[in-house]
Parts: sequence; C-alpha cells; structure tokens
Amino acid sequence: MIFDVIDMSTVTFLLAGVTAGAIAGFIPGIGNTIALMLLFPVFLGVDDASNIVVFYVAMLSVGQFTGSVTSTVFSVPGELSSLPAVKEGHRLYRRGLGSLSLSGCALGSTVGSLLSIGFVLYVGQYLHEFTFLYSTKFMSGVLVFVLVFLVFGKYNHWIINLFLCMLGYFLAMLGTNSLNEHQTLTFGIDQLLYGVPMFCVVTWLYVFPEILRNWNTPVPTQSGVTLHKEVKLSQHLSLIVKHWASVARGSVFGFFLGLTPYLTTVIASNVSYGFETWLRKKKKSYDDQGDYASLVASETANNAAALSSLLPLLLLGIPITSSEAILSEIVTANGYFFDVDTFYEFFVKISYCLLVINLLGLCIAWPLSKYFHIFYLLKLKSIYVGVLIFCVFITFYIGNYNHELLYYICVSVVFAVIGYLLRRIDTMPLVFVFMMQDGIEANLTRLIFYMW
Repeated sequence: MIFDVIDMSTVTFLLAGVTAGAIAGFIPGIGNTIALMLLFPVFLGVDDASNIVVFYVAMLSVGQFTGSVTSTVFSVPGELSSLPAVKEGHRLYRRGLGSLSLSGCALGSTVGSLLSIGFVLYVGQYLHEFTFLYSTKFMSGVLVFVLVFLVFGKYNHWIINLFLCMLGYFLAMLGTNSLNEHQTLTFGIDQLLYGVPMFCVVTWLYVFPEILRNWNTPVPTQSGVTLHKEVKLSQHLSLIVKHWASVARGSVFGFFLGLTPYLTTVIASNVSYGFETWLRKKKKSYDDQGDYASLVASETANNAAALSSLLPLLLLGIPITSSEAILSEIVTANGYFFDVDTFYEFFVKISYCLLVINLLGLCIAWPLSKYFHIFYLLKLKSIYVGVLIFCVFITFYIGNYNHELLYYICVSVVFAVIGYLLRRIDTMPLVFVFMMQDGIEANLTRLIFYMW
C-alpha cells in the first residue's frame, strides 16, 4: 500500500530533505529558511509540487533530530529549539553519559512525532464536521492573529517589527496589483511589472543579514564526538520507558504550542522544558548535573511541534513561519495549492513519508552521530563565505534563466546594502509579510465584504 502512495520521485525528494535537514541541524546558523533558499533552483519546474512539501517536512523533522547532537556534544545550539539540550544534554555528556543523552533526544523526538501523526490522522477523518475551517472569517482571523504575533514577537522591539512588516508590504506592492491587476508603484520601470523577485528579497534581506548576525558564533573546538561510557541497548530503551510521562507531556505541549506563529518549535521545546523542570524540582527529583527527563520532554516537544506547525499551511494555506512562507510561495508557483478538501489524502502521503523520515532521523541522531565529526572540522566562517558565494551564483543563474540578469543584479546590490544595515535585527517579519501580501489582501478584502 505504501508504494501506491509514494513513488521514486517522492523518495528522492525525501532523501534529499533528510540530507539537507541533517546538515542544517548540525551546522549552527544554517536553518531551514536558508537551506530552502539555497536549493531554490532545484524546485523550478518540479512536476509534482507536493514532493517539495515532502522535502520540507523531511528537512524540518531531521533538523530537529540533529540539532540536539550539536547542542549535546558541543554546547552550541544547532537550532534555537535545541537550547534545553545545551543545558541538560551537555551536562550529561560531560558526565560521560552522552550516548544516553543522544538516545533520549532521538527516541523522544521519534515518539513525539509519531503521536502527533496518529492524532492528526484520527482528527483528519472528521474535518468535514469542522465547517468553520471553510469560513472566511475564521481564515482571516487566523491571519490577523499571525500578523499581530509577528509585530509583538519578542525578537525585535514591536516598533521595529511593525516597520519591517510595512517595508515587506511595500516591496510586495511593487508591480501589478493582485486584486485588480492594475499597475502600482512601477515608477515607469518595465521590469517592476512582475514585482520584486522573491529570491532577491529572501536572499539579501534575510539570508545575508542572518549570516552577518551569526558571523561570530562560537565554533566547537572538539575534533570528534566522544560519547564516553558504552551503554547497552536495553538500558537506553528502559530509561526512555521509565520516563514515559515526560515523553507524553512533551508531546502534548509540543503539538499545541507548535501552532504558535513564528515561535513554533522554539516556544514548544522551551515551555515543555520549563514545565518539566519545575515539576521535577517540586518533586525534588531534578538532577542539576543533567536531568534526563527534562531533556527528553523538550526534545519530544520539538518534533511534535515541527509537525503541528505545518497544519495551518496544509489546511488553510496560511504559513506561520518564514520557511513555510517560502515553501508556500514555491509550491504555489509550481501549481500546487493547499486546501481543506484535499488535506487528509495528502496528509496520508506525508504520514508514510514521516515514518521513514523518523526512522532515518533516529539513526542519524543516535548510533550514526559519532561519524559526523567532519562537520566540526570546518571553520564556520568558511561555511558562511561558501553560502554567500553560492547565493551570488544562484542570483546570476535565476536572473539569466528569467532573461532579467541586469535587473536581478541591480536589485540584489540594493537589497544587499539594506540587508547589511539591518544585520543586527531579525528581518523575518519583512520576508513573511512580503510572501503573504497577496493572501493578506485577499482574505482581509473578503472579510470586509462579508462584514458589510
């Protein structure tokens, strides 16, 4: 039955996503958004655009697995959601219990993801009973909530976030208006009829300043991964079973907090960790030399949230993270649209893929992690330089592909200057609103119409 749902092209995208997620999770500063943009040319003209979603799911899920390895061994978070692993996982590692830490993270992540899959598959059968999902008011309400959260998020002052949102909206308005097909803000420049290139905006106003912000990230100094004490497989399994309640709590926290716009896995893992720590301290069972239960709870929440954070996009076509906004733009350009009516059938395909993804992620983040020390022999700044060179190359490639090379170069130079000026702040609100401009206008216009 699985081969009726997944063909070889899907398997290819799945394995590519696993590889991209493993690298993005291991190397600090190379997150899902940057990885997605670096692979942008691969997605041009894909026959089955749903495979791009499979790639993204694989990359997102495996990135949560491998981020815990970097955090545990080197005390450097591969992902922001892996911060609890920096504290608890690295303490266990220093005690010679690194293998237990990694197995706990990997097994907890797997269980959290599988429980979330089962819950969505069960609820998804009854989506026809949730008619409010089809409501313009509901969809607009979700979108407004996302935008409000975007402005008042904690990563920048709200005034800065508001300015970035306005700038992103202005850039998206350049060209032909999506509602009435009238030219707006073209300033007599023919190239602007088609708007500002998405790749230039994301690369030079997000990827570039993001790299500059992480330029001086502390680099791991170990030459390899040493996990110290050998532990039998039965001990790994018995320990995770012993802390089943922590795994269950992490799954619940992760699934529902993963629906929080922008923060998703970050807030899920940290809130789950905070609650578990508080609970264990209250019971006087917390181990300040490295608490296994708190670590497992946060990592379980990580992968549960990675799945649930996709639901607004898959159900309503509304992304709640910057990488999802890029994903939405890419698949839409390839002729695929997210819809409530087709959600369940598509999610069944995603579920089969996730079974394979979690198995591979479990292997990579646990028994195979000791072979990945090669990543930590590379200088982080050299990697960043390579990423920037690749961005320049892709800019030339896409510009030439669209027969607008000079236009792409000019736009990239201007945006690179702006990106440099914005290097000390998180520019995600700008990119998010730029991506969602059409959706914002369409949904809010319909809402106003129905209100009248």
